[in-house]
Amino acid sequence: MTKLGLQTKHIVLIVLGLVLLLLNFLPWNHVTLPEKGHTWESFDENLVSRIRSVDDLLAFADSQANAQQVGTDTLKYATILNRAVKARFYHGYSHYNFSENWIASIAGMAWDHLSAIVIPDDILKYPMAACSQQSIVMMKCFQRKGIDYRKVGFDHHFALEGNIDGKWYFFDPDLEPDFSVVKRTGYDSLIADNHLYAIYSSRLDSASLDQGLANHHFGAVNTPPAPRASLFHKATKVLSRILWLLPFGMVIYMTRKKKRMRFVQNQKKRARYEDAA
Repeated sequence: MTKLGLQTKHIVLIVLGLVLLLLNFLPWNHVTLPEKGHTWESFDENLVSRIRSVDDLLAFADSQANAQQVGTDTLKYATILNRAVKARFYHGYSHYNFSENWIASIAGMAWDHLSAIVIPDDILKYPMAACSQQSIVMMKCFQRKGIDYRKVGFDHHFALEGNIDGKWYFFDPDLEPDFSVVKRTGYDSLIADNHLYAIYSSRLDSASLDQGLANHHFGAVNTPPAPRASLFHKATKVLSRILWLLPFGMVIYMTRKKKRMRFVQNQKKRARYEDAA
C-alpha cells in the first residue's frame, strides 16, 4: 500500500468517525411528531417537565396517594396511577431522534415501528405516547409496585389489566374510558355486562368502537409486551454512542500495523547488511 493510499484511507475513516459522532448531537427526527392529541384528553403540559422517568411518575402518584391515605396495593392507587399517566401524555407515537438513538431512527425510515419507543423511561422524555406506549409505562409502574399485569390487545388498540386482590381490572390510559358511569372491572366483565359503549361513548362512536376494540386477547401475566423491540433499542442505543470509535480504532490499528511492517523490513535489511559484511 502506497503512503498516499494509506493517508487517503485514514482521512476517509476519520471523516466517517466524525460523522458517526456528530449524529449523536443531531436532534432530528425522521417523523413529524404530533403537537397535540384529542380535544377530550386529560393532558396536563405542566407534568411533562415534572415527570421525566418512571421514578418521577411513581413519586408523583405516591404523593397523591399519601395525601389521600391510599395504600399502594389498592385499586384506588392503581386508579391514581392511571390518572397520572392520562394527564402526562397526549395521544401520538413518540419516536427516537438521531441524538437519542440514530441507528433506531434510521431503521425507522424503513419501518417506523423500529423507531417507536418501547423503553418506559425513554417514552417519558416525550409529551406524546400512543396507546401501546402509555400502557407500557403503566405496566412498568405496576411491575415496580408488585402488581400483576397483562396486556389487553385488540386489532387496532392496546390497553392493560392489573390484578388487585385477586381480581383483574381494566385500564386504558390512552382512550380514557369513563369509569364514573360504571364500576371499574375486568374487560371480560365489561363485555358480559354490555358496559363498553357506556364507558367509551364520549370518546368513540359505536362504529369506531367496534373496529378499534375488535378481537381482544390477553397477554401473558407480567410479560413485557415488546421484548425484542426493547432489546433492539437497548443495543442500538449503545452502538449509536460508541460506533464512531470503530473508524478511529481502525486508523490506529492500520498505523501501528504499518509501523510494525516497517520495523520488520528494517530488521531484515540490517540482517542482510550484517551477512554481507
